[in-house]
Amino acid sequence: MAERVKNLKKIEIYKSMKSLKKPGLWQDVYHTNDDDTERCIKLQKSRDGKAIIISFKEK
Repeated sequence: MAERVKNLKKIEIYKSMKSLKKPGLWQDVYHTNDDDTERCIKLQKSRDGKAIIISFKEK
């Protein structure tokens, strides 16, 4: 999972949105394909620039 997140491409971004539960933080949603599997990955960016995986699902 971590390896897949490291290899996300800008073209795979679906949307960016404000966090509803954590004001001031942003979440990026990516739609990506691995082989024949579609995935939806959501990352939350922290104030120090790091990202936390908050969702990793097959579509």
